[in-house]
Amino acid sequence: MVEGRSRYTRPALAAAVVLAGLLVTLLTVAGLRAAQRENSRRVMDQRARMAVAAVRAETGHYRTLLDTVAAGLAAGDDPSWDDFDRASAPLEAAGLPGAVTVAYVVPVRTAGVPAAEAYWRSRGAEGLTLRPAGGRDEHYFPIFSRELTEEAAGWGVAGADLAAVAPPAAALATARQTMRGTVSGAYLPLPDRDPPVGRGQQSFLFAAPIWTRANDPVFRGWVVLGLRGGDFLSVVLTAAGQGPVGGSLVAVDGDGGRATVAEVRAGGDPDLSRELPVPVADHTWLLVLRADSARLPGAGGHLPGVVLAGGLVLTAALAWLVHPAIGRARARIVERPGGEIEAENDDGGGTRFAGTRPPDTTEEAEMKHIPKEPAEEDDAKVRAALDRALAERAAILDSRLPGLSALPSSAPSAHDPAAARLRAPVPDHQRQD
Repeated sequence: MVEGRSRYTRPALAAAVVLAGLLVTLLTVAGLRAAQRENSRRVMDQRARMAVAAVRAETGHYRTLLDTVAAGLAAGDDPSWDDFDRASAPLEAAGLPGAVTVAYVVPVRTAGVPAAEAYWRSRGAEGLTLRPAGGRDEHYFPIFSRELTEEAAGWGVAGADLAAVAPPAAALATARQTMRGTVSGAYLPLPDRDPPVGRGQQSFLFAAPIWTRANDPVFRGWVVLGLRGGDFLSVVLTAAGQGPVGGSLVAVDGDGGRATVAEVRAGGDPDLSRELPVPVADHTWLLVLRADSARLPGAGGHLPGVVLAGGLVLTAALAWLVHPAIGRARARIVERPGGEIEAENDDGGGTRFAGTRPPDTTEEAEMKHIPKEPAEEDDAKVRAALDRALAERAAILDSRLPGLSALPSSAPSAHDPAAARLRAPVPDHQRQD
């Protein structure tokens, strides 16, 4: 029997193919995953910049419109309802996200409340009733108001005292002192304190002071714009194309305290977030954005999964092809009785070819009986076995070549006892014709 390669070669090479295929597949999938994560971060950064730009653009638009209305009301005498109606009409058609109402507000001392009420009724504020808050010397009353959305019914509340709510009161005082527009901190307006009518949304108040243009400017009040934080954030994020991105609008007060004004939840399982400051007038808002990276455009996809499945299938196919191919290369030759020989796999698998070789000659048959050299035998036993083998071989050769025993004794082998036995005559019964 002629053995092929080691029985472990085939499984070892097949295992090497599997390991190499798995390594290449996993490295490729890891590279694709890393590329997708990097793309997700870029998309998130881009969306965050777009959202911040949208918030700054909208708030800047609000301030510009309020300054324009304030400038229009500063000319001439105290504004009437007709003056306010003409100046504020463009805001109704402007489609301002989250804007609820625009109003004209005046400061009134406690002692002057009855006179102020009668005066502004004469200027077109029909049915105006001023309701001062207790414990204050100066009050801030909305006189004229225009609702900008259908949901703003009662939000302006003409005659209510804004001085009773700290954030709007502080914003109005700051705007008058600095002669510049400002924005309040987050607060809950009176109508929104009774959900579901107002849905309980935190809001901001934008204020623009009205000063006459005379050499000695006279203060005539403010134009204010109410802004619901939740509506504003939702509309701005949608308009900026932030479909899969959610976020929170956080107001930061002068002491560094934070208050979450509004929140729009993102779909999926958010794993990316960005927090960016947004300066608005003399305040700073924080825009916190969150998103599920798998839902961002161009950042998700099933390519890594497809590559992983394809790599595993290809690796399995290659291992299956290599395994029997190695088995065929490792076929062995098996000698059958009667001189028939066959080639088969080491594990006794199917026969590849078969044939019959010529029978052995007498010499070859007898040579098969020559004992092999033992691996770990005593030297004396080895020499004895060798002598017997040489004697048998000499007898066979002498029967074939009768003149071999007549060789001259001067040959070097003549002095060797084993060689002498080889040269001894062969008895007649051992001779062959």
